[in-house]
Amino acid sequence: MQKGSLNLIEQAEHKIDNETLSKLIIPLKRALYTHDEFVIRRVLSLIQKLARANESAIGILLVPYFKQLLPIFNILKERYERKLNQHEQDCYVIDDYQTDESSDLLRLINQTLVVLEQSGGQDAFINIKYLIPTYEQQADIKQLSTAQLNMAVKPILDL
Repeated sequence: MQKGSLNLIEQAEHKIDNETLSKLIIPLKRALYTHDEFVIRRVLSLIQKLARANESAIGILLVPYFKQLLPIFNILKERYERKLNQHEQDCYVIDDYQTDESSDLLRLINQTLVVLEQSGGQDAFINIKYLIPTYEQQADIKQLSTAQLNMAVKPILDL
């Protein structure tokens, strides 16, 4: 799955449309539900590359599919946050590798959410926040377009 998807992104990113994307979502979702950390890492990396492809045009096309992909992100995020918190509370000597592995996967999940927000256009944050209530907006103000800045500042100027 990954090699074919990477080839598609690298060789024909300009040809990926909504129909092609819809055929990729179900295998990606299935792979995330395996709960295999190795597979999850590869899928998260693939989603990041997909979101950034074609000058982030595909990232915008991904937004309607957040409802299929992000619930498992939320489950995984909560699970690994709990694992890290549990390790911190335990008085046992813990294996650094196990802690690093959990924190690395949690970092990769958060990084993927940021990429999805930044490449998904103006509706991305709202959709992410709806599906992952603990998510905080990460878009850098320097990356916003003039229209986006005007829209963000307008309510303040109307006061």
